[in-house]
Amino acid sequence: MSASIDPRRPWKVTTELSKSVECLPRVMELSRRVKSRKRDRDRLSPGFKKDCQGCCRPKQKDQLREKKCPPICRRYRRAVKKYHRLLRNEKQRQQNRLKRENLERYKREQPVIDSERELSGKVVDEEVLGALQRTGAIARKHLLLLDAVLTMPEATVEAELGRRIRAIYAVIAFDVEEGSPLPRRPSPTESSAQVQGSQ
Repeated sequence: MSASIDPRRPWKVTTELSKSVECLPRVMELSRRVKSRKRDRDRLSPGFKKDCQGCCRPKQKDQLREKKCPPICRRYRRAVKKYHRLLRNEKQRQQNRLKRENLERYKREQPVIDSERELSGKVVDEEVLGALQRTGAIARKHLLLLDAVLTMPEATVEAELGRRIRAIYAVIAFDVEEGSPLPRRPSPTESSAQVQGSQ
């Protein structure tokens, strides 16, 4: 449970890791292709604009809907979209891979950290509780519940019973139904008895 509430749990790719994706060979190759396509487009821009006649531009699309794009224009747009899509997909794939690797590493290392905490006598680390309080990610009731439930067993029987009773009271205090209470519905036997009594 402490792993699921730990604010240090990796759930997204950091900016440093995201920048490292740009340096991967496959991403660099796709990025180079996209840049070369842009250079070719800029170099051939005058002839391309003359052939296209503005039918691809979003502002003029409504006015020139009936105009058909020449095949060279369509072929070029498909190629540009293809390389942009390939680059985007590859970056996303690599970021997902990094995210999975971080989570797997966390899952391998976190049980060791939790065991060390348990052996030291505190299941939930003070640093984690402090971070949760600062960020407002968890309400006071949650904190009391965590503190009551995730504590080490006591040395004596009486102290252990007291710890368990405190944990039970914390669960009861936490488990309050939210919202307005539902109106009481009469049971079928009551409603049929009322109908028969009125007749």
